[in-house]
Amino acid sequence: MCASPYRRIYEKKKLEGASLRQLQKLAEAFGEKINKDTFNRHFKLHGMIVTEKPESKEEESIRILDEITENLKALRSLVNRMLSDPTLLSEPQKITALKNLLTEIRLSLNTLFQMRQKLEVKPVASKDELVQLMLELMSDMEEDVIVALRKKLALVMHT
Repeated sequence: MCASPYRRIYEKKKLEGASLRQLQKLAEAFGEKINKDTFNRHFKLHGMIVTEKPESKEEESIRILDEITENLKALRSLVNRMLSDPTLLSEPQKITALKNLLTEIRLSLNTLFQMRQKLEVKPVASKDELVQLMLELMSDMEEDVIVALRKKLALVMHT
């Protein structure tokens, strides 16, 4: 962390209130592998107070869901590479490895599904779906109110 060319940016972001997890994601965006524990040690070493609010159970679950989703992407990438290997069917070790990857994907998807059900994670509606819902809800309103709201919605849709 001390030798990072982005050190000053990380320190500035921390002073502005960024969490250690946000800094870790920023480091990943910069192509660096600096985890939150490394940031924590750095800030303690240099006398920058680190007071991280503990994650709530919901925040922890959402973080885990995100990690499972990222792991699934990596697993799918590995499976795709294996499937494009012309020697796949001629090597039993590769077939076993592929089977194990597919099993891991299945188990991860099952865990993801179960966790989402427990959290009652609802799919996010698109802007178009939200506008359609609002228009349906507005159907009982006065015409001039509907016209004014449609104008405002049109502005929002173009931003």
